[in-house]
Parts: sequence; C-alpha cells; structure tokens
Amino acid sequence: MQATFDSLVPIFLLILCGNVLRWLGATDDAGWDSVNKLCYWFFYPALIFVTILDADFGSIELGPLMVALALALPLMFVLVLALWPPLRNARLVRHSEFSSVFQTSIRWNGFMALAIAQKLFAPAGMAVVALVMAVIILPINLMTVYVVTRFADRGADWSASARGCDWPISYACASPSSFR
Repeated sequence: MQATFDSLVPIFLLILCGNVLRWLGATDDAGWDSVNKLCYWFFYPALIFVTILDADFGSIELGPLMVALALALPLMFVLVLALWPPLRNARLVRHSEFSSVFQTSIRWNGFMALAIAQKLFAPAGMAVVALVMAVIILPINLMTVYVVTRFADRGADWSASARGCDWPISYACASPSSFR
C-alpha cells in the first residue's frame, strides 16, 4: 500500500503545481492548451514507446497476457454496452448520459498504472504496462468515440469524426479536445 501511495504522490504534486502555475497566471489559456496537446500527442506516446523499446521482453511470457487482452477488451465493451437497456428501462441513465457511463467503465488512468508498476515491479512491470497500453489505447479510444457519437450526439457523423483525427501522427483519436 505504501508503494502505491509513494507512486501516486508525485502525480498529485504535479497536478497541484500545474494548478498553482495556472492560478498565478504563468501563461494564458492558449498556452495551457498547447502544453496539454504537447503532453498528450508527444510526451505520453514517447514515454510508452521508449519504455517498450528499452524493455527486455525475453524473460517475460507475453502469450497468455496477449490472449487475455484479446478476450477481455471486446468482452468488456459488450458487457458495458449490454448495461444500456437495463439502465434505460430503470430510468437510471438518459440516452445522452450513457457515453459517460461507458467511458467511466472502460477507461483507466495510464499515468497512475505506469507509476505504480514502476514502483512495484520495475523494470519489467513498467514495460508490460506500457505494452498493454500500446495495445489497448487505440481500440478503447475508437470504441469510446463510437459510443460518444452514438449516445451523446445522435446527429454526429462517424466519417467526420474519423476525418478529424490526425491519424498519421497520433496513436489515439479521442484527444482531450476532440469533442469541443
């Protein structure tokens, strides 16, 4: 438990520092937007890429992990989507709210997972988490974009959403600014 806490403290301190800098007016909103995009589209994928590149996967049995991912990811999508009719019928969630339920159920915090894996199982744990992230980020983001366009905005155009992605330079489509 202490290792998990020690892994998460730097993340929360970084968030706190960013909020203090924003409050102090270190830069305007456009500057923060640029920093967010730089981190999302460059630094985070670079961290995953370098972690995988530097990893020694020779001593790690990845076959069962990849099979588990191949089965678990679509199963999770189906199970969460299957929640829609009961939630709708019980009037617990409106049509426009289900995309939030889906995203909350499917998405996970990779920053925290990497930090905890590095602290508890370095270096192999961080490499495995980075590999898992590289495999699941694109399908999760594509499915999330589909669910958001299907539930949150009935008039959304799938082809327009696909054209709005920077496919050649990105490894994921649903950026923080995708739905503005």
